[in-house]
Amino acid sequence: MNETIVPPTTRLPPISKLHTYPIAELQDAIKYLHVLYLPEVRGSSRMSNRTLPSQNTDNHSSALENIRMDSFERAYAIRWLTALISRVNSEESSFVDSEQLLQDAASLMSICAGAAEVGTFTRVFKFGPSTLGEEVTLQLTDAPLDNDDFSSVGALTWGAACVMAEMIVESPDDFSLPRSLSSAVNVRGRPFRVLELGAGTGLVGLTIADLLNRRGVDFKAILTDFHPSVLTNLRRNVDAAFPATPTPVKVLCLDWSAFPLDFHPDLELCTPFELIIGADIVYEEKHAVWIKECLKKLLAPEAFFHLLIPLRSTHIAESNTVEKDFPHPSDIPTGCGKGLAIAHSEQFKCEAYSDYDPRSRERWTEIEYAYFRIGWISPPDLNPATTNGTEILPQVM
Repeated sequence: MNETIVPPTTRLPPISKLHTYPIAELQDAIKYLHVLYLPEVRGSSRMSNRTLPSQNTDNHSSALENIRMDSFERAYAIRWLTALISRVNSEESSFVDSEQLLQDAASLMSICAGAAEVGTFTRVFKFGPSTLGEEVTLQLTDAPLDNDDFSSVGALTWGAACVMAEMIVESPDDFSLPRSLSSAVNVRGRPFRVLELGAGTGLVGLTIADLLNRRGVDFKAILTDFHPSVLTNLRRNVDAAFPATPTPVKVLCLDWSAFPLDFHPDLELCTPFELIIGADIVYEEKHAVWIKECLKKLLAPEAFFHLLIPLRSTHIAESNTVEKDFPHPSDIPTGCGKGLAIAHSEQFKCEAYSDYDPRSRERWTEIEYAYFRIGWISPPDLNPATTNGTEILPQVM
């Protein structure tokens, strides 16, 4: 197969139109996925020169490795294979030579998905110690992908959530977490309120809740998502982490695109929060602007929204929307008053490997992340220790 390497979301036939494609094209699509993922499963850190689908260049090899390590693209490939198997089975004999197609698709899907596709997968996460010597241990369940809706990938724990949870435990003061009950209540006169957008399995929100609970802080943590199966799994994880009732952690459905400006049926989303967090929640071009509308209603005047996103080579445009929709302080027009802007941003790299394939630990790679701290800022709030509106702080590694 001699073609340019592109991500599965670009290369594979649309799921909704699989029935219109001849079996030869579907077989070619499966062969393409073999090129992307099968060598990695066999333990190769990089494909040999003779197996590259196109010209042998460093740029080509780099693109291949980037796509292989992109969890978002791998999840889409799994969903596509699942849909293909379902479609072929439902067509009875309309697909000629479908038996081999089914075998190839099923074999590749089991390799790509591992435990994530077989069923639920429970993992133990350990973070710390914090600046106060605290350690957090959580047991969370990842749910199988919903074959009918790609948005169900939120039922899996992604790398950005692990990185952000680690950042919070190691440096809780950077996220304005109260150190005691008195420091939380005396200032605000009410519980310290935390909101997680796109909570997924709840790793980040539950990490914060665990820390605050250990410190005896009076708090409320609201973990939100949208997809029904994600919310079901999220509630299961919350119940496991906080089995006692009443619990300070609550799970709510929040659709950013439809978040009302003046009213929400749940009163918990009618009061501002002292801390809002989000990990890997910007992967469509409209996400940043939808999130901004939510923050206008939900972010308290002195609070910050902490956002961490992986810089995927396949989703550069989507990642760039953060700085497009949230300006730096120096870009806020004079006299406009406070607006939502980036108080601090930085980029850093982390080692990454798959928890579903233990062999990948022997060939870890680097993933680059962008971290943003966003709050209500006006031009007079500019700190002298800034450059182009971005605060200079030590790198988080």
